[in-house]
Amino acid sequence: MAKGTHTFHLDKHSVYWWMNWGVGWIPKPATDFIGDRIADWLFANKSRGIVEEQIKNLDQILGDSKTSAEKRFIVKKLWRRHGRFLLDMFRFEKMTDVQISAKVPEFKGLDHIRKAHAKGRGAIILTAHLGHWELGGILLRYLGFKINIVQQLYESEEQNRILDKHKEIRGINIISSGNPVTFALGVSRALKENELVAIQGDRDPANSGIEVDFFGKKARFPKGPAMLAMKTGAPLIPAFTIMGDDGRYHPIAEAPIELSATGDFESDLRANVAKTAEVIERYVRLHPDQWFNFYHFWE
Repeated sequence: MAKGTHTFHLDKHSVYWWMNWGVGWIPKPATDFIGDRIADWLFANKSRGIVEEQIKNLDQILGDSKTSAEKRFIVKKLWRRHGRFLLDMFRFEKMTDVQISAKVPEFKGLDHIRKAHAKGRGAIILTAHLGHWELGGILLRYLGFKINIVQQLYESEEQNRILDKHKEIRGINIISSGNPVTFALGVSRALKENELVAIQGDRDPANSGIEVDFFGKKARFPKGPAMLAMKTGAPLIPAFTIMGDDGRYHPIAEAPIELSATGDFESDLRANVAKTAEVIERYVRLHPDQWFNFYHFWE
């Protein structure tokens, strides 16, 4: 089990199975209430080590602007949000596209994606383990884009099956990052056919990335998003789907990142990875209770 990939308690195929069953038979207010109580119990009783690492993250992100008690409350809220994230992920499987789109009042910056798509080279969507990234893919598919999700496999085949089914129902293609050859071929094909490729840029489980500044301290970020954009010429567009307190969602896309292109590939790659980290830092600073990392990020 790769560090930084799982929450160890909620991210299990047995839990996924029960959630998938529950949202089909139990009314939403009841499932949300039960989910919050389970998240609170796990936070208080079963996840002490993980919670302490998350608080260390907030120490770096927020500094002295929040007290220890306030940071602990933010982490507790994060656990509840993660439960809601999972419950809604399975609800989306049973909802129509129109029902899902009704939960989204607007998609800010959508024109950035449309303009990039109109150029015919596809686009790379840079996102992170922040907000409801699963819904972002569904919305783009609903809006008529062909979308591919780069996905790291779980150790559990059953868990992979459940997640793959969830995406395939919506017509979303999955590109596994596990095999470098099939990964490169899948991304190349998608971009040549003017499709979108969404990839998360805030975890480096293989420990093969580049160290750049992140909240004033060096952290390792994956090379993938920046390298793909540099090698293919496809625009790299940051996009995130923020979870609202009212149960609705707020997707936002930014203008493509202006990539460094001095001719020194290694220097440009380092600079461009730093640019992806800068974008993610801005959104984590705004929404620390929606950055679903369950380990100390700066280790």
